[in-house]
Amino acid sequence: MSPQEGSHYFLDPESGYHQGMTTVPRDRAPDPLHGVTLERMLTEMVAHFGWEVMGQRIKVRCFTSDPSIPSSLRFLRRTPWARERVEEMYLYMLREQARQRRADGKGDSIAPPESSDELPDNDAGESSDID
Repeated sequence: MSPQEGSHYFLDPESGYHQGMTTVPRDRAPDPLHGVTLERMLTEMVAHFGWEVMGQRIKVRCFTSDPSIPSSLRFLRRTPWARERVEEMYLYMLREQARQRRADGKGDSIAPPESSDELPDNDAGESSDID
């Protein structure tokens, strides 16, 4: 069977080594929500939009009446339609942020600091976890 016929590995005739082929179909991109917790989504969305905007876009009381992350997590874990709406809004936020980075000329990657002056300072009273 040739690599084009669906095998995942093939022997490269020039090098003699097995070459791996992608296991993700080319017509599907990786899931952008993979590994992202609901708590992380909510925290980032609250920082980006705020509770008021979230409550206007997704009409649920946990966003409009005394909103908090714990109460929203409880509701969303038990309410699939609302969780889907939150996931859609989170993906919208990611696309909006990517567009903004491109418009600002920063691209999609995170650039390392240009000098050590830009690195965050550790407080003298804090101990490091690295021994």
